Amino acid sequence: MTVAQANLAYEAAAAPLRTAIAADTELLRGYFDANRASLLTGTKKSVALPTGTMGMKKTVAKLVVADADALLKLLEEDRKLRRFIRTKSEVDRAALLAEPKVAVTIDGVSVEGGDDAFFVKPLMVGTT
Repeated sequence: MTVAQANLAYEAAAAPLRTAIAADTELLRGYFDANRASLLTGTKKSVALPTGTMGMKKTVAKLVVADADALLKLLEEDRKLRRFIRTKSEVDRAALLAEPKVAVTIDGVSVEGGDDAFFVKPLMVGTT
């Protein structure tokens, strides 16, 4: 049996387990969403369970610019928006992401991501 065949056999054997884990994760997500206020009190972002951890974490915000040249021209023309231009005359995406409320008011700019992302971290028991 080759390594590729062994990997294929193990992947096929693991498929039902992955399906069960995905279904259980969705059930946990439903419970978490329904009880989020009582589970995450104060500034908590996660909950420790006997079998692992579940909670929410922020995803990284990503700036999307439809036409960078047109955006640059627009920023150069408006004195209040010039702070979003780097000295080497390119759009300062980091500055726009730092002020997303202003950034989304500019034609051709939208901010994606930055939302809460659900996660489950199973407790790993050492095997010796």
